[in-house]
Amino acid sequence: MDIMEIRDGGDRSVLGTPLVTGKPLERVANLAIALKQALTDDRPVETRAAADRLLFDLGRTLVRIEAP
Repeated sequence: MDIMEIRDGGDRSVLGTPLVTGKPLERVANLAIALKQALTDDRPVETRAAADRLLFDLGRTLVRIEAP
């Protein structure tokens, strides 16, 4: 079930259950990408940097796992 909510600025966001397809690490990477996209410039620089580090680490791990 999706729940529609209106934020103070008039933006709408849809909340619901994320898709559960693909490999677990790929799902985590997709969620990390969504996190990065959700962090706007007005968020603390430390929080945005942590999201960047998470994405870099996940990328390195995915490459290592997929490498022959």
